[in-house]
Amino acid sequence: MLLDWNFVLDKNSVAAGIYVAWEKKIGEKIVPLFVPSNALGVYKSIPITRVIEWLTTLRPELRDRNAFLVKCLEEAVVDLTKKLGADMNQWQYGQASYHHVLIKHPLSNAVDEATRKKLEVGPLPRGGYGSTPGMTGNSDSQMSGASFRIVVDTKDWDLSMFTNTPGQSGNPDSPYYRNLFPMWANDQHFPVYFTKEKIKMSAAETLTLTPE
Repeated sequence: MLLDWNFVLDKNSVAAGIYVAWEKKIGEKIVPLFVPSNALGVYKSIPITRVIEWLTTLRPELRDRNAFLVKCLEEAVVDLTKKLGADMNQWQYGQASYHHVLIKHPLSNAVDEATRKKLEVGPLPRGGYGSTPGMTGNSDSQMSGASFRIVVDTKDWDLSMFTNTPGQSGNPDSPYYRNLFPMWANDQHFPVYFTKEKIKMSAAETLTLTPE
């Protein structure tokens, strides 16, 4: 499956899910080979670039690189079996049990279940990870990455494209509290108009403030 993979961390890809688990296992197992035991507590995470360097320079600390890689892959498969079940077809990378995005509210842990569902947004499956252009973090639940994205066309401002998440209102009762979340999670954008005519054409509602 990995040999036929296109190297894209697509949320629907099983091979992507296997690769990410494999890469994490490699990072976990390789650190003690290169880092002194009394310094292990300092290394909370190792950049993948450093791991690749260790793997490709054939350092003496890694005497049988190929056997090491195969062992890591076998352990990653065991971990995925425990995590996602024995059916490998259910190991797609993006899912609630694997790589996803759930936006938790600061009050989530202090309210009842009904209120929590009203405040939280998600989960939705995500692709990518911490080292891809669409950076979605290395944890199962995305905790970092761009929530706001805009591309501005300075020649024609009305062609500018935008997205935000989960919406542009902080009021959970507003229809605009979570309406942008599905588009954002699927890396889609929408026009953000500049000229008055375009703005009036696309307006869903207007609010007039009149001072007394």
